[in-house]
Amino acid sequence: MSADFKTPFRYTGINSEEAGFLTHHYQQRGYRMRKYLNEDVRLWDVAMSMRIELPFPPSVNHYWVRTARRVYLSEAAKRFSRLTAAAVAEVQRQYGHRRSFPGDVSVALTLYLPDKRVRDVDNYPKGVLDALTSAGIWADDAQVRSMPFQNKTRLTQS
Repeated sequence: MSADFKTPFRYTGINSEEAGFLTHHYQQRGYRMRKYLNEDVRLWDVAMSMRIELPFPPSVNHYWVRTARRVYLSEAAKRFSRLTAAAVAEVQRQYGHRRSFPGDVSVALTLYLPDKRVRDVDNYPKGVLDALTSAGIWADDAQVRSMPFQNKTRLTQS
C-alpha cells in the first residue's frame, strides 16, 4: 500500500516493513526519525523530528510595542528572533536539509523557567512560533496542528 502523504519529512499510512526501512534509512544519515502507529492499526506513520534549543523567549506582553500609528517587534523580540534564526540554521546544517517543513507539523514546547517567578504559560508560545516562522522552519505557523506545552524549572548544578 502506498503512503497517503509523502515528503522527505513524513510518511503516513505505510506498512511495517516500509516503516522499518525508512526509519533505519534516515537514522543512518543522522536524522531523528520516529515510527508511530497509524489510525488504521495495521499501518504506520514515520516522521522526522528536530530538537531546537532556544533562549528563554520574551513574554507576549513584551514581544510587541504599540504606538499610536503602528505595532512593531520590541528589541527583546528582535534579539530572540535573531538567536532563533541562528539556532534553526545550525540545526538544519546538522540534519543536512535546508527546506522548510511543507505540511502540517507538531511542536512539543518545553519552557525551562529561568527563575521561580510565577508565569502564565500562554504568554510564550506565540512569540516562539513567530520566531520559528521568521527563521524559515515552516512557511506559516498555521501549519502547527498540535502543540503540547509544559513548563519546567531548570535544574541547577550544585
